[in-house]
Amino acid sequence: MANSTPEEAIELGIKSLESDLRSRLLGAVLDQSPEFFEKLVLEVLKAMGYGAATDDSLEHVGQSGDEGIDGRINQDALGLDQICVQAKRYAADRPVDRMSIQAFIGSLAGQGVTKGIFITTSYFKGTAEEFVTRGSATKVVLVDGELLIDLMLRHRIGTRVKQTFEVFEIDQNYFDEE
Repeated sequence: MANSTPEEAIELGIKSLESDLRSRLLGAVLDQSPEFFEKLVLEVLKAMGYGAATDDSLEHVGQSGDEGIDGRINQDALGLDQICVQAKRYAADRPVDRMSIQAFIGSLAGQGVTKGIFITTSYFKGTAEEFVTRGSATKVVLVDGELLIDLMLRHRIGTRVKQTFEVFEIDQNYFDEE
C-alpha cells in the first residue's frame, strides 16, 4: 500500500470491509432459526420484485410436513402463476446435492407448480447444477450463499449504510475554453 494512490488505498479498504461484512452477514444468517431463514429468503425475493402487487402475495408455508416447500409466491393477484421456494440453511461445507434438487422438483410437481427457487447458505454440487440445466417443464433457479449475500447487500436486507465517502476531482470540461 506504500506505493498506492489514495484512491487505490480507499478501494482496497472498502474491499476489505465488504469481505468482512459478507462473512459476518452469513454468520448472522446461520445463527438464526430455520424459520427465520425461510422468512428472510421471502423478504429478499419480495425486494427483488417477486410477487403480485398485494402484500399477501408471498406466503411462508415452511413447517414440519411442508412437503419440501418453504414459501409460495403468487406472481399475479389471482395466484394463477405461482413460484415455490425451498430454503436450506446449511453450513458452508455442506453442499446441496442432486437428490435434494430432484426432491424439490418432485414437490413442485406435487403442488402443480412449474417454477421454483432453491436457496441455500452453502453451495450446490456440480451434479445439482447440471441437473437443473438439462431442461424440463419445471424451471428451477439455484441461489447459493454467495449470491444470497449479494442480493441481501443490493437490497439492504439485514444491512444498513454506515458511512458514505465522496471523492471529488476537478471537472476539466468546466474549465476548458471552447
